[in-house]
Amino acid sequence: MRALMARTHGGPEVLEIADVAPPEPAEDQLLVRVELAGLNFSDIDHRRGERGTPVPMILGTEGSGRVVQTGGLTEGFAVGDRVVWWLPGTPSSCAELAAIPAARAILVPDGFDPKVAVALMLQGITAHALVFPIAGIEPGESVLVHSGAGGVGHLAVQLARLAGAETIIATASPEKFGFLDELGVDCAVDYHSDDWDARVRAASDGGVDVVLDGIGNSTLPGSIASCRRRGRCILYGYKSGGHAGGLAAAFDTGLLGRGTVFLTTGVSFLYVRDRAALTDRVGKLFDLYREGGLKVNIGGVYGLDEAAAAHRALEGGTSRGKLLVELA
Repeated sequence: MRALMARTHGGPEVLEIADVAPPEPAEDQLLVRVELAGLNFSDIDHRRGERGTPVPMILGTEGSGRVVQTGGLTEGFAVGDRVVWWLPGTPSSCAELAAIPAARAILVPDGFDPKVAVALMLQGITAHALVFPIAGIEPGESVLVHSGAGGVGHLAVQLARLAGAETIIATASPEKFGFLDELGVDCAVDYHSDDWDARVRAASDGGVDVVLDGIGNSTLPGSIASCRRRGRCILYGYKSGGHAGGLAAAFDTGLLGRGTVFLTTGVSFLYVRDRAALTDRVGKLFDLYREGGLKVNIGGVYGLDEAAAAHRALEGGTSRGKLLVELA
């Protein structure tokens, strides 16, 4: 079968299409013919070696496709079912066939767009967990969402509004401001500007109640400075660095003396640790989409031979919404 592989860690240039043996699923796994693989920043981390993933490896932590074989411990699934999944551990989804633990698979409802289903897995789960159990956004609060046009960001903006946020500020590059306006953002800020945090404070009467920061080192000092007293700054990603304890040097800890609460967590997996929690959270996202309360932007669908270009688009910050790799 064909698969997207990296034999060494590095940039997008290490990616290659390889012919490999198909996986042999265990009794608790489904053998799936993959139709779509979702692209997340965790894929960039795996490829770079920042998560310690051994090489050679098949890329891809999420996807959707049709079940072609079930196991003795995969009750609830049948051959022909369309499923969607997210694998929090070792990637393996960007291939023509994948062995998926049944405990991490969700049935895609009849008539539900599989592209949207993939977009609502890792990025949807992350956005939902950030807005509700982690930040606990309340009616009338103000929120700053970094990378508001991205896969997580554009969902978090909408979910924050559904939670009752009164003022939503989002950062992005200027060419994405129009998209943020379509999402209903009250103020768009270019986080590449020197005074972006001052602009956030000016737009929020002195500071926001909540910051959702998935960027890391380059934005964290300004994120903390953007919070009002007793605000909540939630760090959930490290796009600009901060892995392996590197955040300590990224900001003046004296900022915390202002009374800002700084939280950091692995977010997604902690809130879908078991199948019941996964099914519940994804089900809520599917319902919101079907009811019209949540719009999903598919920013690009790439062929398998274009996967390196997809990585470059995500890594370079030029994409909007969800990026997908099509395998069938």
